Amino acid sequence: MRVQVQIPGTVESYCVDERGNKLEATEEHWLETYLCSVLRAYSYADNGSGDTIKRIIGVRRFNPISSTEQEQRFLDAAEKLFFNGWQLGSDPEIQVPNLVSNHLTSGLLHYIRITGRFASGINLFQKLREKDPEISSLLARVYIAGDEEVKAITLLHEAIEELPMDYSLLDCQAEFCNRKGRSELALEIAKRGVVSAPSEFGTWARLAEIYVAQENWELALLTLNSCPMFTYQDKDAPRLPEPSRISLPLAPETLCDEIDDAGATPGDQEVHPTLRRLAAGNYKGTFHKAYMLLTEITKKIGWDQLLKIRSQVFVMEEEY
Repeated sequence: MRVQVQIPGTVESYCVDERGNKLEATEEHWLETYLCSVLRAYSYADNGSGDTIKRIIGVRRFNPISSTEQEQRFLDAAEKLFFNGWQLGSDPEIQVPNLVSNHLTSGLLHYIRITGRFASGINLFQKLREKDPEISSLLARVYIAGDEEVKAITLLHEAIEELPMDYSLLDCQAEFCNRKGRSELALEIAKRGVVSAPSEFGTWARLAEIYVAQENWELALLTLNSCPMFTYQDKDAPRLPEPSRISLPLAPETLCDEIDDAGATPGDQEVHPTLRRLAAGNYKGTFHKAYMLLTEITKKIGWDQLLKIRSQVFVMEEEY
């Protein structure tokens, strides 16, 4: 979408396709623009540290949804465009975006969790589930987040009987069982999830998590080593040029030495120099998740024991 303003003059709005051709903006284009803008607002929101998105000086962020009317407008737009959501792409841990694993579903689940509007999310996914039973995995996740676990388990049971090889349903059920301390139940479910989607990182990572919970270190390492790894695709975060001059006048009564961080030292100065050189800080996507699993194993059994198990499980290069 492009909005061209001529001062003095007129305001013209139009859209440009992938070939650069200028097209007239339709109502559907504006609906997609609105939905994407809300999703981006929540996707790029952070605590202002600059870790998620580069800090932009002098910019105030507003909550894009501040009333029930705005929420209903957002959910109505999501319902209308839901089955086109896979075109937005997905998180870096997902190899192939699909109906339930894409940026639209991630944004919806994120919004429901941070706002606690579980009833609205349940209502939305119940309506969508009538059109496609595959959406049961999203509805079950909202049920679990909303502390309606009995409904979630009943739904998962019915949905898996209908779609026995849907890896999103199997992953949701395996995650729930493992979190409840029933890793023996989660194990068989996770194995079936790997069979149903062997090229997805998430199914292998879930199986590795369950092996870690069972303290089966050898199989945990073998499973972790089998995880398909994908190239990380970074967010297209906006990069504004550095301003040549900044003037942010503050009223004297707003100044407070106790909360003024203008003279605070950057956080990276507090890190030991040897730790800053570690490559792990640069890991993203699947590599970051795999490293976190490996760190969890190391925390439980220690580095020396991990090296010992590694030499038992794998043939090292110097031994080959």
